[in-house]
Amino acid sequence: MIRRGGAEVTILARELRDGWCLAIELEGTSGWVGMGRKVRAELSARGRVAVSAFQDPNQIMMQVAVDGTPLCELNLIAGYFTRGQEAEGAEVESLLAAGFSRDGGPVGQAAQLDLGRRAVPALVAVTGVELEEARFDGPWYAGLAAPVR
Repeated sequence: MIRRGGAEVTILARELRDGWCLAIELEGTSGWVGMGRKVRAELSARGRVAVSAFQDPNQIMMQVAVDGTPLCELNLIAGYFTRGQEAEGAEVESLLAAGFSRDGGPVGQAAQLDLGRRAVPALVAVTGVELEEARFDGPWYAGLAAPVR
């Protein structure tokens, strides 16, 4: 199981279009497992892209990994990269085009959004998948996460 501090976590997941999967982690009390380096490395291995995001009362963060390697981390409240400011690639360019910045505040579309609403356009910028309400309808797989070794 994926464990953080010995606690198992519950994951809900469903298939989206074009090979993407949406997974939602329900317990953040033991840390957000999906934000772990090993999890993102495995999910992005073999040329894939993995995006993890979380929100708690004091922060909203997003991390992107490509081909098993962390690419960047974005502070969605501040609107800029906290790691990977020098990172290059289509994913970074898409985030910059959406109004997030390398070292300043958000601009354009990102600056117009409430702080809690910046995660979705950032996810869409990287994945190209719109997160509409209909994406949450239909079958979901749920259970305790499996081990990451």
